[in-house]
Amino acid sequence: MGISYLQYQLKFDILKEKDHVFNQDEGIRIMESRFKCKKVLILLDDVDDNNQIKALVGKHDWFEMGSKIIITTRIRSVLDDAKVNCKYELKEIAKDESLILFSRHAFRRDSPPCEFESLSHAIVSTTGGLPLALEVLGSSLCGQNQASWQDALKKLKKVPHEKVQEKLRISYDALNYEEKQIFLDIAYCFMGYGFKYAFYMWDACNFFPNMGLETLSFMSLIKIGDDGMLKMHDQLRDLGREIIRQEDYHSPMNRSRLHLRGKKLEIFQRNKGIENLNVQVLVLKGDSSRSEFTTEQFEKLPNLRCLIVTDAKLIGDSKILLPKLRFLMWNGCPSVATKFHLEKLVVLVLRRSDISEHWEGWSYLEVAKKLKVLDLAYSPHLRVTPDLSSFQHLEILILIGCDHLQLIHPSIGEVKGLDILNLNGCVKLRELPQEMGKLEELKKLYINKTAIEKFLHV
Repeated sequence: MGISYLQYQLKFDILKEKDHVFNQDEGIRIMESRFKCKKVLILLDDVDDNNQIKALVGKHDWFEMGSKIIITTRIRSVLDDAKVNCKYELKEIAKDESLILFSRHAFRRDSPPCEFESLSHAIVSTTGGLPLALEVLGSSLCGQNQASWQDALKKLKKVPHEKVQEKLRISYDALNYEEKQIFLDIAYCFMGYGFKYAFYMWDACNFFPNMGLETLSFMSLIKIGDDGMLKMHDQLRDLGREIIRQEDYHSPMNRSRLHLRGKKLEIFQRNKGIENLNVQVLVLKGDSSRSEFTTEQFEKLPNLRCLIVTDAKLIGDSKILLPKLRFLMWNGCPSVATKFHLEKLVVLVLRRSDISEHWEGWSYLEVAKKLKVLDLAYSPHLRVTPDLSSFQHLEILILIGCDHLQLIHPSIGEVKGLDILNLNGCVKLRELPQEMGKLEELKKLYINKTAIEKFLHV
């Protein structure tokens, strides 16, 4: 989630306004001018850059006298630059409390059984009272035999006290291949997103996400919130990203997951792409002038399964391009269609796009017979939903914020397995087609109160 989204969240929480914040500067202007009469309590967690503080809480006079801003960070200079009034350094927890925390995760009780007591004390002493390490190590050893505990203790004793990441890596190393891929994906780009979208991709790649997510949650490597959001402690996120860096320290372009922006993006464009048979996940962050990429630049990425593009154009034609792509998120997709042949695609997210029902890309997407998710949220030019007859395995259709949408195409009745339909913010929608009566699997329909009144003629 970017700064603009967090500014929107603050604006909604404090002013109860749902209008989107389109860029950071706009967010700063709104908060600086309209929050002065608001007394607030704000917690900014895991801040690593003073610019984040400037964009979210600005100067001390942004809010009414008596407001409290709490900032957590691992970088002392962040607090110095922000000129905070009071600092508090978190201490390691005491040994007896450490043993209780560890035991709750390793044994689901407050103390270890007698046969594991000495081992538990030894492992707790090696963690240095770090709550995260106690939680993760305890969870990973839960249900294991004493031989596994002895192996874990030997590994821990080889790791210097201050190297927290290496201690956490012991739990990561215990995962199987599929679980590791899910963990790395979350650490790299899915933290803070709903798990459903990524779940469909992992399932299509045979990563067995039901078992994988359960294992990662049980081992305290991730958490899934009540709202379905994927969560991960910042040190575990850093561990995941460090593991990816270790794949090739000197040549970032050779890693399995790439995030290209700025100079790296220019290199990608200038060299007609890159040759990387191992890359699975690619994030392209364009600039405000809409960076341009050609299909030719993706021809040497045959194993790419996840592509996330923001503020960029993809032009060209290739029927054999990206044969393994399962997940495409293209924020700000332009009206000019790229001739992709995405036969294995299961998730398509085209948020805040310039596409309409006449977009040529719909005809190219007809081959995506396995599509499970179609997210067209906040697309201002969409007046009629596309013909969905090719997507008969669709389970989630998101149209939230499509404020010019007037009609639902009758082909929606052919999507028998549709589970979630979100029409919130579709203020011009006048009626629902009779064909929606065929959606026997529909469990969640989100729609504005005003729209319901129109349908019911209240």
